This record gives sequence, C-alpha cells and structure tokens, in this order.
Amino acid sequence: MALCLAAIPLSALSAEPSKGEFLQDYITCEHWIKRAASDEDMRDTIGRWVVDALRQHSRSRLSRYGDGEILAVVESHCRAQPKHTLTVATFLAGQRLPE
Repeated sequence: MALCLAAIPLSALSAEPSKGEFLQDYITCEHWIKRAASDEDMRDTIGRWVVDALRQHSRSRLSRYGDGEILAVVESHCRAQPKHTLTVATFLAGQRLPE
C-alpha cells in the first residue's frame, strides 16, 4: 500500500488542478474573452495559435473551414463554459468540427 501511495506524485493529490506547459493551460476562456476589449493583439495572437493547433492536429487540416469559422466554434464553447481552460474549449471545438 505504501508503495502505491509513493508512486502518486504529490501534485496529483492537491485540490488545485495543475497547470500544463502550454499557454492555453494558464488562460481560462473567461479571461480570454474579457481581454478582447482591452487587448486585441493578445486575443488575435492567441486566436492564431488556437487555429494553428487545431489545423495541425487534424488529418484534413480543417481545410474547408476559414480561420473565423474555427474561432467561432472555440468562442461558442468559451461562452457556454467560461470557467473552462482554453485547452478544453479548443479540444471540444476540434471534436465538433468534422473532418
């Protein structure tokens, strides 16, 4: 039993979810949307990164969708679940966009 507990990292036992190594793991959808009014450049940069990530992980590169369409799907997830991280919203958008 002690061996099993020793194999679990201490960070896995904390109440706070751990942050990932990626930018989107540090930004909730709520923060991203709120920043739109005050910092359009940040929003555009992160939006570009989201689109690139979705295209990179798609077999078809989502070629039949424009960047605006892809961002609209991500934004709809952010509006529906503003406490989700951008990682979750991006993943869900990728699931919603058919190849």
